[in-house]
Amino acid sequence: MANSSGVRSISEHSEHGYIIYDARLSGQISAQWFDPEYWKTHGELETVATGRGQAWFIQSQDQQLVLRHYCRGGLAASFSPDRYVWTGLQRTRAWREYHLLARLQALGLPAPRPVAARVVRSGILYRADLLTLRIPDSQPLSRILEQQGLDSEHWQEIGKCIRAFHRHAIRHADLNAHNILLDSHGRVYLIDFDKSGVDQDRSWQQMTLDRLHRSLHKLQAQFTDYHFTEHDWQALQNGYRS
Repeated sequence: MANSSGVRSISEHSEHGYIIYDARLSGQISAQWFDPEYWKTHGELETVATGRGQAWFIQSQDQQLVLRHYCRGGLAASFSPDRYVWTGLQRTRAWREYHLLARLQALGLPAPRPVAARVVRSGILYRADLLTLRIPDSQPLSRILEQQGLDSEHWQEIGKCIRAFHRHAIRHADLNAHNILLDSHGRVYLIDFDKSGVDQDRSWQQMTLDRLHRSLHKLQAQFTDYHFTEHDWQALQNGYRS
């Protein structure tokens, strides 16, 4: 694989489903790339990521990847754990998230770079997968706060990062402490843009912040020594408003 600044998407259709990929990152993508067993056989399946759905960390040559299989949550999962109703390719979750991530790259926003997506249709249903580049040397905010606190400057940077997305009307559908990453240099990233998109209404922006605030309080209640205070939240808000 070779890195490049822009995303050049190529889509294909075969008996293995619909596939779209960034031609600047790699050559033709095969259906095997979306099968964890393929990577396991090649000794490149690094670990299984926790959180919504199923995700795997993959080491492929000089690139680290994240493979995510879209899964349902809640009551719907008991009926159809990973199948969704087909309403057209452009409306599938993988296709929408891939294109949104490509847009975020074009805007220069700190989010994962899309590598490829696949949609497999079976009549009126489909299942889907997404491959992205992994953010190197990074950890979720939720995990960091289990171990240590952050200074006001870091919290301000988190606020500034969220504000950068909001300036471009990018609505994150599930902004919580698990979907904010900090790397070893203190740089902030947002991940997991499933069901997210561009929303010019902007009335949702405060609701997004409120969702994150509730997420931090929920984690605080789960751990006896969770490193989060309202002073930290105030610093985040100061960064957001700066």
